[in-house]
Amino acid sequence: PRQTSSTTDSNPMCSYPCEYLTVQEIHSIRLVSRKLYSVSQLLMACYGLPLLFGILWILMESFTVLYFTIYFSGIDQLSILYVFGSLYHLLFLFLLTSVCHATVDASKDCMVHVQTLLLYSELPNEVLEQLREMSLHSGWFRIEFSVCGWFSINLPFFCSVVGVIVTYF
Repeated sequence: PRQTSSTTDSNPMCSYPCEYLTVQEIHSIRLVSRKLYSVSQLLMACYGLPLLFGILWILMESFTVLYFTIYFSGIDQLSILYVFGSLYHLLFLFLLTSVCHATVDASKDCMVHVQTLLLYSELPNEVLEQLREMSLHSGWFRIEFSVCGWFSINLPFFCSVVGVIVTYF
């Protein structure tokens, strides 16, 4: 069984963390990482255009509802219902962007941990080689969620959408 302490091994010659992975585990993580990249690319290829239309629909709906509520209909029960509908769609957009943002951040954090492990020269050569390969491939296979390659779906994008809506009203 693997030790779970975050200190060094009981062996005084060992100065790297005990929870380092074996060669097979690192190779498995590389395979999973590659599959996750493939799945993210497949998702964006299949749902990029519908996602673009959905985002445009949320923007146009928010503009229209706010414009007619503020300038024409005043505040009545129907307009309040429409405003809450727009807020509900913006909440959905927030959840979508936050999940995409968290996924990309987790992928980047994984590579930071790989780089940290590469600093330990006491790791076995096979482990170091797998970590170097993983680090090299991380530059080629970056997980990113974008809409048809035009813009990334992340929290700064959501803030931009909210900023556009607030700016025009």
